[in-house]
Amino acid sequence: MGILGPGRSKRGVLAYARSKGISLAAHKLHKDRDSRRRALDEIRRAVAQNKPVAMIIHFNKRQKKHASGNCFEKHWVTITGISDGDSPVLTVASWNRVFALDF
Repeated sequence: MGILGPGRSKRGVLAYARSKGISLAAHKLHKDRDSRRRALDEIRRAVAQNKPVAMIIHFNKRQKKHASGNCFEKHWVTITGISDGDSPVLTVASWNRVFALDF
């Protein structure tokens, strides 16, 4: 079993939404030298429109031992907010709680 990757998760979520009459859009960002900027732009745009963003955290040593005691490595979160600046902090929902994560 294991965690589903972005492509398979995208197809599953979109199919489920369609079956419930809900229209969703999904965007998978590919890693390149502009991917960080594009991801931040997309997150800021969606949050400004009050649209939550699903994000998977694969292997990220900074998030493996979060100050909360939770491990966010290999874990899906929902982004509901983002701070301004060069080192943005994401407001995310997971495990029925709210967390602040460095991007």
